[in-house]
Amino acid sequence: MQINDYIEKYRMVLDNGKLRMFDVPKKEQEAVMTFVKSHQSEIVSFLSITATRTRALKDMEEEIQEVLNAEAKKAAQYGLYAKAIKAKAMPEEAIMKIEREYEEVARKHPKAKTYIKAKRWSESSNRWTRAIGKRAVLRLLDGVHWEIVAKDMAKEWRNQIFRDAGGYQTIQSGTQYSLTARNAAGVRVAI
Repeated sequence: MQINDYIEKYRMVLDNGKLRMFDVPKKEQEAVMTFVKSHQSEIVSFLSITATRTRALKDMEEEIQEVLNAEAKKAAQYGLYAKAIKAKAMPEEAIMKIEREYEEVARKHPKAKTYIKAKRWSESSNRWTRAIGKRAVLRLLDGVHWEIVAKDMAKEWRNQIFRDAGGYQTIQSGTQYSLTARNAAGVRVAI
């Protein structure tokens, strides 16, 4: 069993610097105590990191909720306005107003916006996206600056796409760059 398995199974917590355990059956007490004594520093370290991440998430909770509310409002209004615009009953300025309101909230809470994106990526069905998202969430909770995390997410995703495409090559044409990759037949195609 790994350290985190022991922590979950026996509900270990740090209480004023002391390690406390719950739900330890009598038959297993001796074995568990031996394990805890031999791995106490790792267990305490793991629990303190978890506590730090939980505190960081609680500190961002209000900002996250504000960004989520703005996203929900944007989605609800966008659907209504899009139908009205198709019917030529409402100007596109209404859509732009919704975008501006959302962007204002997102600019106000960039770390929360990055956390929401990372959290959504961590729940993706794509294994690469999920792994990138999980790393990003942990890095944000560990205190890494949101801009660095966002850039790293984009960079990791780009690298993974190109790796899956069988390598890539950048070709310069004037001032514009185009990316190419090899397809299944080995022919270079533009991405």
